Amino acid sequence: MLRGMCVVLQDLHNRPELNDLRGRVVCVQADDRLVVQLDRGGTHLLLRAHNLRQCLVLNNANVLTLEFVQGTSEQEVTAVVHDCYRIHAGGPELEVCVFIRPQNALPAEQMSVQNKNLLVQAARLESMGKLSRTAQLLGWVESAPHVHGVTVYQNHTLRLALLPTKEVYLMRTSANVEYALLQKGER
Repeated sequence: MLRGMCVVLQDLHNRPELNDLRGRVVCVQADDRLVVQLDRGGTHLLLRAHNLRQCLVLNNANVLTLEFVQGTSEQEVTAVVHDCYRIHAGGPELEVCVFIRPQNALPAEQMSVQNKNLLVQAARLESMGKLSRTAQLLGWVESAPHVHGVTVYQNHTLRLALLPTKEVYLMRTSANVEYALLQKGER
């Protein structure tokens, strides 16, 4: 999922020609520097988080979503993911998003394109039930549960708030899901 974190380079004083170029985070080093692969040319750069600004990219053609019902064994999930990578090896760069759908929730394939994209964006932030280190370095934090008891992911720099994947799944109407991604302050 780390490849899914799309970023724009900023405030590079030694290489100003790279400012405003887009790329994707490949991994995070132990010293919290991020390895970014540029969209143009595929060059890899090692950068600090303050030199990156996350941008939300919807409708990514290289995203393959795999959905499992809550309670599916870890072995089954792992086997499907390994098969997926084996089948697509040698193809274009592929981001695989694995979703665990709560029982009786609306399947992602029945969601609108916009709502499925919200699900992918939330999945990019999550890692084993908490925000990934990459997401934290790019300014995402978990809010304290508000009056309805739902934790929301917030990014003060982007001025965005986003519900976790579980909450997106449990929303019953597209209007409610679309409400999840709003300019902060409009809630």
